[in-house]
Amino acid sequence: MSVDNDNPVHVFPPDAVVNINVSGGFYIRLTKLLGDLVIKLTPEKALVMITDLQKRPPENDDEFNLLTVITLVNELEKAAREQNKYEVVIPSEYEKPDEDSN
Repeated sequence: MSVDNDNPVHVFPPDAVVNINVSGGFYIRLTKLLGDLVIKLTPEKALVMITDLQKRPPENDDEFNLLTVITLVNELEKAAREQNKYEVVIPSEYEKPDEDSN
């Protein structure tokens, strides 16, 4: 195999760590993605999978993808707590579901 010095390939090594800024808006999008993955798998299957993945490595793409997104959401939430970025929000009356509606 020859090396092409004119066209180097840039790689992000698996053990490298980078720091990035993440907005709350991106976090919302990421949690929506997590919810969509859970719904796609069915909530029951996802719950069993999450429980199993605490004891073993992922065995297929669905498990790997779910674990990846859960890990990223967890790390963002941990950083938000450490940096005091969480806010306490009390939903307004208009955001509450109408008790009379079905």
